[in-house]
Amino acid sequence: MIVITGVGRSGTSFLARLYRELGFDPGGRWLPALNAGYEDDEVVEANERVAHDLGLRFLGGPGPPPTGRWAQTIGRMRRMGRGRSLDRFDTIRPDSVAPTAERHGDRLREVASSHVVVKDPRFCWTLAVWLHAGAAIDHVVLSTRSMDAVIASRRAAGHLRYRTEAAAAKELTHALGLCFSAIAEHELAHTVVRFPHVLDRPEELAASLPFPHPLDAAVVIAAVRTAGRRDLVHDWR
Repeated sequence: MIVITGVGRSGTSFLARLYRELGFDPGGRWLPALNAGYEDDEVVEANERVAHDLGLRFLGGPGPPPTGRWAQTIGRMRRMGRGRSLDRFDTIRPDSVAPTAERHGDRLREVASSHVVVKDPRFCWTLAVWLHAGAAIDHVVLSTRSMDAVIASRRAAGHLRYRTEAAAAKELTHALGLCFSAIAEHELAHTVVRFPHVLDRPEELAASLPFPHPLDAAVVIAAVRTAGRRDLVHDWR
């Protein structure tokens, strides 16, 4: 299975659309309201279950609204200008990966064996569990983008729930670290794509991407130009 991932709003939907144009459907559908999509329901469900057991709340910021005395304490902190300390994010305890992989291993291996190409930003957080479980992941295509552009795109899409952009940048950077760490630990083949600049270099992308079977470079280049909706890119940093 080829995994397309990134921190979200970083070009993953473009890559999923490219693979779809080339005949390798990642599943899911395009969501015009979000300018994103192509996430298979089975993959998303599996990642959500893994994330739950890891204690993650993807970009949930400070979590549910506080109640009782804690709410009063937070109110005082905000009035004193200390609200930023609340913009913390969940990290993954290293000792939680193995038991989570054991608990969900059968399902993860089943999903990986029945899909050729998948796309889900959640893999940035969950990839280590899939690999620890022995899921058949052959290659990771990691889409990266300027963090300022990612945050701006998340804000426009309503996906930025932190009170500060600095807090969001910390979580997203942490997620990239988790992904690279899992790739390195398992010596997994991977390709790093720089979005949106890659739209101006279709030949380089065609030469670097993995495919389930060989494709003519001209075919891939043509698909890059078709899938690369430049009108949807509002920030070229």
